[in-house]
Amino acid sequence: MKVNLLSLKLIIVSLLLTVSYNHFAQSKGVINFNEDWLFTLSDSKDYPLTTYNPKDWRKLDLPHDWSIEYDFSKDLEG
Repeated sequence: MKVNLLSLKLIIVSLLLTVSYNHFAQSKGVINFNEDWLFTLSDSKDYPLTTYNPKDWRKLDLPHDWSIEYDFSKDLEG
């Protein structure tokens, strides 16, 4: 009986923590950081300009690691 009671208490505490975290996240205005990321494996002095249009860049989801998309090369800048 003690094991069942302990299990029930752990379940209740877990549920309370989950509900309180969700309430905290909503009240603090948590933002989904995984939206609207664009990527290109190139460089240009124009990229920092507010007038630059990244129409040829591709959309991606985070996390992203560009290095796994290409074969290893010793010639890459370090």
